[in-house]
Amino acid sequence: MSVLTNGPEALAAVAALSAPKTRSVRSGRPAAGGRILLAADDSSLDALVEMIATLSESARGQVFVEVASADDIVLLSTPELVTVAWLTRETRSGNPGTSRRCAHGQALERAVTAWVSEMCTGDVERDGGELTAWVDGSGTRIYELRQSLIETLGRTSGTSADSTSELAR
Repeated sequence: MSVLTNGPEALAAVAALSAPKTRSVRSGRPAAGGRILLAADDSSLDALVEMIATLSESARGQVFVEVASADDIVLLSTPELVTVAWLTRETRSGNPGTSRRCAHGQALERAVTAWVSEMCTGDVERDGGELTAWVDGSGTRIYELRQSLIETLGRTSGTSADSTSELAR
């Protein structure tokens, strides 16, 4: 089962799931620690930096950051097994077959959706551990992406009904 968290509880959840595990699934094979998926737009860079700071050095996963242009890219220090992909709207097209530029949140939505469809089979052992996903940003597409992940991956105590307004921000 995958895990989706957001709001104030997300920091603790990401830190806990990225911490090294000591139990084994099979003899001689350590259990896979949790995987993380962090996604944010340029309006949430500070929150993203704070989230990354909670990760243990053994954390594994992906970070997607959507920004307006390459000028907005900054250095993010992540654990060795956490990959950062910068998605610049100025270099991406909007809907296929149009000459429109990528709308705010569109690149992030595409990247996260593709990553989840490829990396989450539903078999925790095969996938490499539980997944904690955190998505933050502004705009309708970011909100819809967050809702889509809740439907796809499920909801945990980090996203109780009381924190639904936190999801919608």
